[in-house]
Amino acid sequence: MNAVESEQMISESRLSRLDSKVFVIAITLTGFLLVMAIMGYFSYQRQLSIARAAGNELSRLIESDLQHNENFSDAVSMLYMRLKRGESGSVHVRQEFDRDSGIYGINLYADKPNNALEGTLQSVTPLTEDALLIAESIDMALKIENKDSRYSKMERRYFFSGDNHFIYITNKMPLSRFVFQHNNGKSHSMFTTPQSGVWLSQKLRAAPVTRNNAVTHVYIDSISNAPVITVRHPVWSRTKGGVVLGWLCFDYQQSELQEIVRSLGVSAQNNFLNVYLLDKQTNTEFRIAGKSSDGKETQVSINDRYDVIVTINTLRYYVTQKGRNDLMVLLLVALCFLAAYMICCNIIRAARERAQRDPLTGLYNRSWLHKLDQRKTKDNMTVVMIDCNNFKAINDTHGHAVGDSLLKHIGQLLRARLNSNSDYAVRMGGDEFLLVFEGSNVSQVRACMKRIESDIAMSSAKIPLTVSYGVTEVARGMSIYTAIALADTLMHNAKKDAKNPDA
Repeated sequence: MNAVESEQMISESRLSRLDSKVFVIAITLTGFLLVMAIMGYFSYQRQLSIARAAGNELSRLIESDLQHNENFSDAVSMLYMRLKRGESGSVHVRQEFDRDSGIYGINLYADKPNNALEGTLQSVTPLTEDALLIAESIDMALKIENKDSRYSKMERRYFFSGDNHFIYITNKMPLSRFVFQHNNGKSHSMFTTPQSGVWLSQKLRAAPVTRNNAVTHVYIDSISNAPVITVRHPVWSRTKGGVVLGWLCFDYQQSELQEIVRSLGVSAQNNFLNVYLLDKQTNTEFRIAGKSSDGKETQVSINDRYDVIVTINTLRYYVTQKGRNDLMVLLLVALCFLAAYMICCNIIRAARERAQRDPLTGLYNRSWLHKLDQRKTKDNMTVVMIDCNNFKAINDTHGHAVGDSLLKHIGQLLRARLNSNSDYAVRMGGDEFLLVFEGSNVSQVRACMKRIESDIAMSSAKIPLTVSYGVTEVARGMSIYTAIALADTLMHNAKKDAKNPDA
């Protein structure tokens, strides 16, 4: 074997190894990305379905409130008409007046004398009989309404008179528990209670405004500084055609809308949806849940004024229970592909190891030499080329089976004399062998070869066998191919000397 053949063989081996590794990586990565893409798609579709369901349900609930408030205001109109026909009495009894704020009030929840009604009236002028009748009709409507309904429990539910003179608050709180606080700059009064915090008494002193929309624009509550929208409907007088007595209202505060969203399964801890209302007329956002508006969005319209917009934060989704399940599946898939990749690599490594071994002797074959070529340093390395003398005659005389047995035996002898941590034995083909010594100088290698010669001669007494060899030290900068070629030349010279001892 010459150096060119060795170099060509090593290049082919290196290329085959690289191709097999690239192929396994490409197949594994392609399969992994494909499966991850499919599972990610289904996970994202699940997120979209949750977002659509949340948007549709929130829109449905608000639309339901709009419809309910409209029906409720119609019921109040009918009850007011009936009470008006049989009105009697006076409401000037037990009125309270706050001089600082200029607000009149009647405690309709006190035991005496106004224990027929439940609620609180406030006015900028002394209250009239008509105001009391309206309050009574609202109370009657509340009693007719299911007491367990969410509407009858809303604290921020109130009736605002058409002339802005009085407001009727439907929550059951005695007036004696309220403390008026005047605010000249905002033309309104407010009153506080230990139970419900601060409450805004609507702008009774403000000029009347047109209230022809069922849902107001987003505005900031001057007390809580939180965004609010108001759902409202007019209460029409049945005795005077076209006259609006006032507007029955309830407020949607941010906290109340958040509670609706939480009831849909979007909690503060697992908030992967960004939910907000968009006022299309003023282009104002009323954020309900989440902090960002980025991502795929689903949109549902409310009463042609608002859009419920829901966007998805995919990263936050994967910390929810459903998201964690998706993430676990994706992680298991990734682990399966990693395991498959490692198994394939082990199979290829084992196959490559087998391909680098001579099946007869168990020694390395010539394809293994690429490892030597990859070494960055070859210092203190010595190579020995060995050839069996007159081996063809042994095959011709005793048969190839005997010859193969001798070659296998020689392989065992070589391994026995070599240091398994630093020395290597290679069957180059036929009856030729290559020994590679690392960390041994030429004199040490020659001494080892003397012992190997002796071992071969002693173990082959029945069939005499000798070997010839050439020893070459790999000099600094010398390639392995050059060293093998030099050792091969020295080995052939030794072989000639063995045939012609007298020359």
